[in-house]
Amino acid sequence: MPRPGPARYGALQSAWTWTPRKLDRRVERRVTGCSTTGWSTKVRTLEKQGLRDGRTASRALGTSRCRPSWTAATALRPGGRREATARPPAGFVRRQRSWFRRDQRVTWLDATRPDLVEAALALA
Repeated sequence: MPRPGPARYGALQSAWTWTPRKLDRRVERRVTGCSTTGWSTKVRTLEKQGLRDGRTASRALGTSRCRPSWTAATALRPGGRREATARPPAGFVRRQRSWFRRDQRVTWLDATRPDLVEAALALA
């Protein structure tokens, strides 16, 4: 892969980093949150508007795996749909991280730093 050129327009690129375990927990919490806040109801509504006919929205992470028949109880069943739904986003997070790690324009900051905002501002 060719190396990217210098940042355009004097832009500063930074990213926060977490351990893979922490990222997995964040993805899991997000999936759980979607399951308990009516994600399947939202998908049902979008399906009535043609969601599955589209080329991109129907393939979005989470949306493509959510089925209208799911309820919060079935989505959250241990060993069931929650884990299956969380797997693709977790893999996507890992691929994104690998992709951006190669971009030398990005300055990585530990997301757990108590002075994260100050450290990011100091880069400018």
